[in-house]
Amino acid sequence: IKVTLHDTDFFWDDIIEIFAPKRDWYLPNLCEKREFEFAEQLYDGSAKIKMVVDFGEVQNPCGVEEDALLSGLNDAATALENVQLGLLEYARGTEVGQKYRHLQRQRQATTQRRRLIFSLLATGFRVMAGAVSTGGRSFIKLFTRQTRVGNALSTTADMATIGSILLGSPNSYNNNNNEALLEKVFDRFDQIDNQLDNIQAQIKDGFEEIKLAIEEEFAEQKLDEWITFRLGVKLREEYLGYTDRSHTGSSRVSHEETFRQTCNGDHSPYNIFQVLYSYSCLDCQRFSSGKARQYFLDTYVNLASANFETPVERVLWFRRSFGTVIIGALTEAIYFYSVCLYGTKDDGQCGVADPVWDTRLAEMGDALEEVVTSLGEAETRLE
Repeated sequence: IKVTLHDTDFFWDDIIEIFAPKRDWYLPNLCEKREFEFAEQLYDGSAKIKMVVDFGEVQNPCGVEEDALLSGLNDAATALENVQLGLLEYARGTEVGQKYRHLQRQRQATTQRRRLIFSLLATGFRVMAGAVSTGGRSFIKLFTRQTRVGNALSTTADMATIGSILLGSPNSYNNNNNEALLEKVFDRFDQIDNQLDNIQAQIKDGFEEIKLAIEEEFAEQKLDEWITFRLGVKLREEYLGYTDRSHTGSSRVSHEETFRQTCNGDHSPYNIFQVLYSYSCLDCQRFSSGKARQYFLDTYVNLASANFETPVERVLWFRRSFGTVIIGALTEAIYFYSVCLYGTKDDGQCGVADPVWDTRLAEMGDALEEVVTSLGEAETRLE
């Protein structure tokens, strides 16, 4: 920011004090040149001063450095990849048979089986539960618990939001520099979408596992409604329609409005998350919904016990079906919450932190950890 003072009739002993409300003259997404005049009010012909605030040339309408934006979007893709790998490891259960036979030989089946189950849970979800993992930080920490640098928008979730907003900004298409940046942003969103495709495929496989045990079941139908249709079809397709790189600045407008309405409607990512949490929570004290009347986690524990003979088979089916579906869907809901468009198009939301948005995002991260723990507790009943 460059500030220039032009004075008239000032002497060496004059004192100049200027008080200007910060929001009136400084918003990172309003990068135009501004001029302000100040004058002594008591005497005619007294000194006057003019202040010019010039933000200079910026790289994008949100005023975010290109490296920070692209790095944040790269982190988002990596975080989603970690979830995908965690789900693969969680559902594979390659150690179950060997460890289970070892436990049988030790004749300590009940106690040891519980240790086995929780050990595997921690292994399978280490990238989400916060333990040390190959590839770095956990999804929950990266997306919901990063601390902003200097209180400026700087977290992975912030960059996902800003990247999404930039796609719909008319100013993003008004010069070569911005268009070049948009191409890089689109490349990052393509990487993110590839990881979302992989997680969606795992969710689909989870539903196929469910159908191995049940054909017509209310618990399966409700999960299908919320996860396959409301999250996987409606929300995701509207997101893809908005972020499609083949749009022009004008053709994106109608898709942007459709996406914005869903983000703020009854079936927003935040609301979908709360419903899925209520089906699978442990303490069920988060959000206003609490524990659902139809608590589907118990249903799937009972289905596993009724349809499979050994504890190993029950645990593996439970993980590959209900566990994979729930964790995959909750992860997607957190991501979509971060890229959703809130408020109106003219709110200037690029440069303003929203404490309600922050609080909800952090609560979603805590809730996801609680669900992971809840799935582990449920496995102790599959004996």
